[in-house]
Amino acid sequence: MNPIRCAAILAGGLSTRMGRDKALLEIDGEPLVRRSARTLQTLFERVIVITNREEVARAAHLPSVPDAHSNKGPLVGIEAALSHFGEPTFLVACDLPYLNTDLIRFQCQQWEENLDALVPVSDDGLEPLHAIWAPSCLPMIRPSLEQERPPSLRRVLGSLNVKVLETKEARRFDAQLRCFENWNTPEDVAL
Repeated sequence: MNPIRCAAILAGGLSTRMGRDKALLEIDGEPLVRRSARTLQTLFERVIVITNREEVARAAHLPSVPDAHSNKGPLVGIEAALSHFGEPTFLVACDLPYLNTDLIRFQCQQWEENLDALVPVSDDGLEPLHAIWAPSCLPMIRPSLEQERPPSLRRVLGSLNVKVLETKEARRFDAQLRCFENWNTPEDVAL
């Protein structure tokens, strides 16, 4: 049984490098946000999309929760999801086209009650937008959102009780780690 019941897709970004909304990019004829939603709905009891854009929520076929601050980065989406659910939540960026259900299930099984977050590591470092975050993070996150430029996710994680899921563990389920591949630019989509 999955000890984590909730998941949220973070789709509030500006997609400036892409030049258009990443959540609505199509893969195999389906919006990326819907593809993620379908995957997560097989694993979690409750799934939402964090967005202020109605068209993204419609494309996801999910309930949406808006983020309260604009242009403050992914911490805003994390804060919105944790405030909404009030329990540990699997959080994933909307621009990951190759989610791996076996890895996500394994990641959830590694959750421990005393943690603030459980974050996998790829060859590029920590993957905080393919991670489990707990509401115990909120006292650290909320004040940072009042800053003009909130700290990076990695800096926030540095002050929390985080369990790291090592790269070799992720490779057991996805040898090439495509699950962490994200679409940020038109060139990424063309690959």
